[in-house]
Amino acid sequence: LCISEATRRDAMRLLGIPAERLAVIHAGVGSEFTARALETAERESLLRRFGIRDRFVIYTGNGDFRNNLVGAVDSFARIPPAERVGVQLVLNQVGDEQALRAFAQHAGLSANDLVITGKVSDADLVGLFRSCETFFFPSLYEGFGLPVLEAMACGAPTICADNSSLGEVMARKDATFDASDPEGAARLLGRALNDQQYRGELREFGIKRAAEYTWDRSASLCEQAWREAMERKAKALRG
Repeated sequence: LCISEATRRDAMRLLGIPAERLAVIHAGVGSEFTARALETAERESLLRRFGIRDRFVIYTGNGDFRNNLVGAVDSFARIPPAERVGVQLVLNQVGDEQALRAFAQHAGLSANDLVITGKVSDADLVGLFRSCETFFFPSLYEGFGLPVLEAMACGAPTICADNSSLGEVMARKDATFDASDPEGAARLLGRALNDQQYRGELREFGIKRAAEYTWDRSASLCEQAWREAMERKAKALRG
């Protein structure tokens, strides 16, 4: 059972598993991830707790290499300052915070440009998704990329890398970029921050796209895959 077409291809290429023994069942978005505009006081309270001023870009990752946190900071820093006035980059979990902040400073960001929240609750994560200007996901590899769909389901205008499963999940070329090209990622992120129409299109598209991924759908695909596997087994035994 594979969580994406990309994972299915990996299993065939790296493990040598025959295609007929692999089924894609995708994943689902939890019911807590929904789009709802926060009340002004609710939003202000949430942002104040994390030291966020107002407008912000958010990226959720756990700090390992493939999450490309350095790439996220590098891309954000490459946006011309005039195009990101008053905008902060918010990260939740990082590995070496001191090293990342040193890199951010070297890249030209001020201490206030970068907010590191630490681990957040699901409720706070939903609130941050609902409040952000853009959800930015420059991961280098994902088996599925569930944070992309969770952010989209909450109405966050979302752009992501085009590698592994991410382009498959996003299914919108003008919302993807090459994660190995921080300059290109910066251009698209700058557009998301400054083109209100584009941001609105991403929001509406994301809500609809995320609604296609339910756990009921995954369960149905899983059941179908097991039935087909049992039928193949029975046929082989008869033959």
